[in-house]
Amino acid sequence: MATNNYNKYDEDFKKSLVSLHQNGKTQTQLCKEYGVSQSALGKWVKQYSTVENAMPSWRKKTLS
Repeated sequence: MATNNYNKYDEDFKKSLVSLHQNGKTQTQLCKEYGVSQSALGKWVKQYSTVENAMPSWRKKTLS
């Protein structure tokens, strides 16, 4: 029987790492600290980030 050689992370874990990233932690820091791959974390950041969160802070101010 074949086994998968990757970890399956639950949605809450993924969202919490994305939140940490949005609050200033680098992807490299998070990958080292939590043992996830750069590609997985990058995918989660794209998946769980909203358009508003992805917008630069200077742009948000001009829209207010």
